[in-house]
Amino acid sequence: MTTSNYMPLGAVLYEPGFDIDRVLSLAVDKVRQGGGVVAGVVQTSAAPSDGCCARMDLIDLRTNRVFEISQELGPQAEGCRLDQRGLTEAAGVIGAAITSDIDFFVINRFGKAESEGGGLVSCISDAIGAGIPVLTAVREPYLVGWQEFHGGLATDLPASSKAVLEWCTAMVQPRLETGMAG
Repeated sequence: MTTSNYMPLGAVLYEPGFDIDRVLSLAVDKVRQGGGVVAGVVQTSAAPSDGCCARMDLIDLRTNRVFEISQELGPQAEGCRLDQRGLTEAAGVIGAAITSDIDFFVINRFGKAESEGGGLVSCISDAIGAGIPVLTAVREPYLVGWQEFHGGLATDLPASSKAVLEWCTAMVQPRLETGMAG
């Protein structure tokens, strides 16, 4: 695990097949159980239908509002099925909710859209600017974009629920003890 003292920003580096959504949900639960206020989004995927890929949704952690971020392209489609409109809508709502009373901020992925400067990257930047610890997840195809984004100031976390939960505690506990937020 590479640790930084510069920014409360961490990313779980994971491979396909790892249940990253479960680990991010565990982190959210741990912070909430400790009395922390959590904002951001986690991803859920519905079962595939009619030979198509699974539907992808983002869940707003403050309101439970659902944003559909996938588009059905049909069973023969090979292109990206991320729906930029859904992602843009989610970014507007999530970004507007960044306030000083948040103890922890989660963004489901730093992926292709974020690597290209779009998606939810502005939400990550805004939360960091507000001094809120941020957790996200990154797969190998987007590591270069991730590294360019944080410039060596983030913590790379292994794909381990134990390591992620320890990092979350280290980032959030001082805020709760000093009353910095929530």
